[in-house]
Amino acid sequence: MKIKVVMLLAVVFCVLLTGCKIASANTESYQQTKPHNAASANEYRDFNKNNLYAIYTVSNTDYNATKKAAYLYMSADKELKVKLGIISDALSDMFFENLPIEVVNIENKDGKKIAVINLLENEINRGQKDYSIHKRPSWALNFFQGSSGGGQTSTILVENFLQRQNKNQWVDGVRFLYNGNPITGFDHIPLLENTVYR
Repeated sequence: MKIKVVMLLAVVFCVLLTGCKIASANTESYQQTKPHNAASANEYRDFNKNNLYAIYTVSNTDYNATKKAAYLYMSADKELKVKLGIISDALSDMFFENLPIEVVNIENKDGKKIAVINLLENEINRGQKDYSIHKRPSWALNFFQGSSGGGQTSTILVENFLQRQNKNQWVDGVRFLYNGNPITGFDHIPLLENTVYR
């Protein structure tokens, strides 16, 4: 209990003193590079731990085991698509070498809210079907290849967009696209080929 209180106080201190919105799980700050993610003073005035969203990473030995790497603070009045966009920016910055991750929309399927997320190659690689000649960084070369690399990528993306442990209003599932198309043809990311539900 003491550790949780100390961690929460450290996060509050980080938010109030430095203006950062992301605090790592061990209370160090992670400085954002996306200007539209900056929180206003009003958001911090009404700080509520229920508005903390975890950013998950995976173990190097078990890519199915997640652990909290950081926290994002997002005020309750932000629209769901905006919150998903903030998460996509953080994931791109922290784990995927700033490769574009676009929140396309939130679709309604059988009464369930499904986030549609587009994983885009850098402009230099878009449209290039032969992945072996992609310039790095590349989703196809860096993050979809190898059983552990593909597994880590899949787990990080799915768990962060689903936010299974967060009790706030959220999406019921997530579906991924690659350069605007359904994901197919990659052996090591089968989880990303279908809609995944909370």
